[in-house]
Amino acid sequence: MQSSSLGISLKVKDWRAGIRASQLALQQKLFAHPDNNKVIEAVYRAALDDDHKHQAAAQKLLMDRMLPISVCDKNADIKEKITININSVEIPEREEKVVN
Repeated sequence: MQSSSLGISLKVKDWRAGIRASQLALQQKLFAHPDNNKVIEAVYRAALDDDHKHQAAAQKLLMDRMLPISVCDKNADIKEKITININSVEIPEREEKVVN
């Protein structure tokens, strides 16, 4: 593995570039395929069909592509912390029975 004067591995950079080239080639192949509209229509049908077992996945796929979160809130800080508070509920004592 070769290193530059900045300590950056050139092999890793070449590896990532190869992955990006593969992704672009696959994207081009998918765009050029004659049946790509059938796939899109199938995803839409699944998203709109209340009885389809993969409806939620199809809806999420479409929403992730059509409405990125950055569009919803331009003032949102993506690095903002999320706080989750979990409170317990006290259950009054009750008599327990052992059933054999």
